[in-house]
Amino acid sequence: MRNTGKSVRPTRRPGEVRRLVATLLEQARPPLSAYDLRSLSAERHERLYAPQVYRALNELIAQGKVLRIETLNAFCAIRQGPAAVGICQHCGQVEQIDMGDIKLALGHLFAQRGFLIDRLVVEGSGHCCQCPLPSDDKGAISAP
Repeated sequence: MRNTGKSVRPTRRPGEVRRLVATLLEQARPPLSAYDLRSLSAERHERLYAPQVYRALNELIAQGKVLRIETLNAFCAIRQGPAAVGICQHCGQVEQIDMGDIKLALGHLFAQRGFLIDRLVVEGSGHCCQCPLPSDDKGAISAP
């Protein structure tokens, strides 16, 4: 190959990109957007491009390893099975809970009404135990 003076981008195999994206998400505390992932990869001198990031995210979601948080348009590594998330409005922390039973119950309720659920998203927003509650939090749902 002839050197034309232009920089040559190193090519990465899709598995390498997936591993890098998964590692970045596993190490992150708050959820990350695709652009956050691009920035973090550049800081590690492993620059990724938007199509690479989105392709890797889609594959990791399909494998059940990554969760897209619709409310934040961000992503996090799944810590357990299918997850419902609580999002702290103050610090952005996300808490995952297994929603196996919730998913099953909601699936049955919709099926009774003749509606088949293809995808279920359960997200709640509030405040984590580390953050102060606002003084006007009258609509909060708490455990009995």
